Amino acid sequence: AVVVVAVSSVGVALAQQCGAQVGFAASCPEGTCCSQHGYCGEGDEFCSPAFGCQEGCDASGAAAEAACGDGLCNGDDETCTSCAVDCGPCQKKGVVRRCVRDGDYVLTFDDGPSAATEELLDVLAAKAAPAALFV
Repeated sequence: AVVVVAVSSVGVALAQQCGAQVGFAASCPEGTCCSQHGYCGEGDEFCSPAFGCQEGCDASGAAAEAACGDGLCNGDDETCTSCAVDCGPCQKKGVVRRCVRDGDYVLTFDDGPSAATEELLDVLAAKAAPAALFV
């Protein structure tokens, strides 16, 4: 799982990333949903499709039951092994020399997150382009 640490004048908060922002490689804990910005949480801003919910959502703003074939890779209930149609094929172990799916691209950064990271994530999300960032 990818964990982001956000530091503010109020303190430090841990937020699990999910959805397209991490290439659907990480899922939210049971009972939570993945927001349009790729963070796990509860409530309308995370779980409502009207707010761009990516994973584990339903129209009421509550976490939906996972169902293979619904187009969403839903948390612990679905994986590349149990539901490849939603989660994509499992990656082979060892050195990765090409993307699992044709048409996928890899972006690498050698100096970590920067001021441009959020803008890049917004562009990828707008194009519904899966992305995986490792901290």
